[in-house]
Amino acid sequence: MSMKKTNIIIFSVGVLEIITCYMFLKCFKSLKNLKNLLMKNENLFNLMTAWIDLYQKRVYISDFLIKSNYKSVAIYGYSHIGKSLYEELKDKIEVKYIIDKNKNIPENGVKIYSPDEKLPKVDCIIVTAISYFNDIELILHDKIECPIISFDDIVSYLNR
Repeated sequence: MSMKKTNIIIFSVGVLEIITCYMFLKCFKSLKNLKNLLMKNENLFNLMTAWIDLYQKRVYISDFLIKSNYKSVAIYGYSHIGKSLYEELKDKIEVKYIIDKNKNIPENGVKIYSPDEKLPKVDCIIVTAISYFNDIELILHDKIECPIISFDDIVSYLNR
């Protein structure tokens, strides 16, 4: 075999190894993202199950907030949990506003703020985006002077 053919074969094998490594790393990253998504969904499922258990026992989040002297609240995160929490609270607790990165969410007259905006005073902020609570707490900590509470912590506390 000529030197030219040998060099072409060696180069081709090298390129294939690089492509294989790249594809492996890409698949590994996708698997890691999938694992994180599965863990997030499992945590949300467990939270919703625990919340339903409370509801069936007639233990309500609104009663907990009233006993804790939280008369006005903001809800951070307006996806499934945030919307359900709003529905539970709206007739018993003043939900002054919603905080969400997606400000274009239509809602029944409740003001929606971006986390970057100046936030009006409330007695507490309830974070429903439980997988991101620590990051959200860091962002809000310097913006507003009130307790920032994970909805998961409230449900866990009431289920003890």
